[in-house]
Amino acid sequence: MTSLDFEMHITSPFRFFERFCYLTKPSETEIWFAQYMMEGSLPSYSMIKYSPAVLAASALYFAGKMCRNKNIWIKCVQESTHLKESELRACAKDLIKEVLNFNMSKNTKLRAVYNKYSAPKFGCVSLKVPQNA
Repeated sequence: MTSLDFEMHITSPFRFFERFCYLTKPSETEIWFAQYMMEGSLPSYSMIKYSPAVLAASALYFAGKMCRNKNIWIKCVQESTHLKESELRACAKDLIKEVLNFNMSKNTKLRAVYNKYSAPKFGCVSLKVPQNA
C-alpha cells in the first residue's frame, strides 16, 4: 500500500454531522449535546452496528428532542439523507442506554466524555441531562 501511495480513510460520524447541521441549523446547545452523544458512543462496542450517518443523525435528532426543538427532522434533511425519523429512534434509544446511562453512572471509570462536556466551554450539556433520561 505504501509503494502504491494508497491512502485509507475511515468515515466518521462527524463529517455527516457537519452536513446535517448545515441543513437543520441547530442551536449551540443542540450541537454540543449531539457531539457529547457521538463521542460518548465511541467506546461502546454495541454502537458499531450503526453507520456513521445514522449515528450522527440520531445524535442530532435526540439533541433536538432534549432541547425541545419542534423541527427536529425536517423534510429537506429526510430527502437529503433518505433516513426516516422512525429509523433514528432505535439508534437514539441505544444512545440513551449506552451513553447517557453508562456515562452518568458513578460506578463507571469511563467518565472522561461526561467530565469533558460538563465544562462551561462545552455548554455544561452533560450536567443538563435528567438523571432518568
